[in-house]
Amino acid sequence: MATKQTKPSKPHPDFPLYAHSGKVWAKKILGKLWYFGPWDDPQGALEKYLAQKDTILAGRDPRKLAGVAGVDSDSACSVKLLVNSFLNAKRSRMDSGQLSKKMFQQYHEACKLIVDCFGKESQVAALKPADFSKLLASFPKTWGLSMIGGNVGRIRSVFKFASDEQLVDRPVVFGNNFQRPTKRQKRRDKQQKLSERGRLDFTAAEARLLLERANGPTMKACILLGLNAGFGNTDCSSLTTRVVDLKTGWIDFPRPKTGIARRVPLWPETSAAISAAMAVRTIPKDAAHDSLCFLTRFGMPLVWDRMKDGDAKTYIQVNNLTLTFGRLLRKLELHKAGHNFYSLRRCFETVAGETADQVAVNVVMGHEDQSMAATYCQNIEDSRLKAVTDHVHAWLFGKPDSAE
Repeated sequence: MATKQTKPSKPHPDFPLYAHSGKVWAKKILGKLWYFGPWDDPQGALEKYLAQKDTILAGRDPRKLAGVAGVDSDSACSVKLLVNSFLNAKRSRMDSGQLSKKMFQQYHEACKLIVDCFGKESQVAALKPADFSKLLASFPKTWGLSMIGGNVGRIRSVFKFASDEQLVDRPVVFGNNFQRPTKRQKRRDKQQKLSERGRLDFTAAEARLLLERANGPTMKACILLGLNAGFGNTDCSSLTTRVVDLKTGWIDFPRPKTGIARRVPLWPETSAAISAAMAVRTIPKDAAHDSLCFLTRFGMPLVWDRMKDGDAKTYIQVNNLTLTFGRLLRKLELHKAGHNFYSLRRCFETVAGETADQVAVNVVMGHEDQSMAATYCQNIEDSRLKAVTDHVHAWLFGKPDSAE
């Protein structure tokens, strides 16, 4: 009569597997029992478990991946290899100043979504359209179309990188479902939000109230730049004395976000406000910020970010302009969802558009014009730019309240 073999004890208390009666080390994952190796090789079983754990948790069977046509399990590109290679390439661009810290952090978050859904050890060549549908379904339900579209675009760029760098033999197929929201979806979403919370710009009376109650000369100057030039938060924060000519009343300043050229005629009120803010500007905490027109009372830029040693997990952004403007909106009872400093830019675009000179409006705002006309147009007369800003000035200061 055969003697029943005694099950071995765990090699150490933290060993994640247990000795199964089938003489293998096993573990139940997601309600299913998985086997990782014989009793006499606990270290090999542990290594196999660690290699396959993320794939199994992602709902995939690692045993099936080795049999995928065209996939060599020894040389194939894993999700882990792909995201690490992609982030290393983006980190190099960030270190050289070609990519912002914020954009790198967004790429890092996109890669985390990929790893959380597919697992680190999944082979890129084995991913199918159904897998990307599952990834899309894993996005938080609280995300709006803009957030969904941004992440879909960044995730697609990760897998395009795999093809461009020849990490895979053929491009990944995403399927019809894993797409950015369509223009039709965006229009419907915009109309729904408009009906729920109303417009996100300001009336002329509200804009004048913001200027009247602005907390300090810097805030007043920034509000005027938003209304006069369609400046956003980063535009105001990045504005330097080198691009502002207060004598002639012009700004030549490419948008920090896109690098697109922009030329703006300043109102007398805006020039005076910039001068007043610069006259009381605090000494910069860092000499590199000495040319900035505006600083906080602590000598920091209005908007700044920081990342420790290129680690996206340590990324922080401080937007003092958003915080201060938000307090002003609440004080004046103008605060609502989506109403923020960028609403000043919406004001300029909306009112300036009444001039029917969209080309000139685009030049002031720094919008990219991809039309064929923009390709052949060699110059926009300053008079056209001034006509646009003068129209907005008349809307803001030249109409009585009853006429709004």
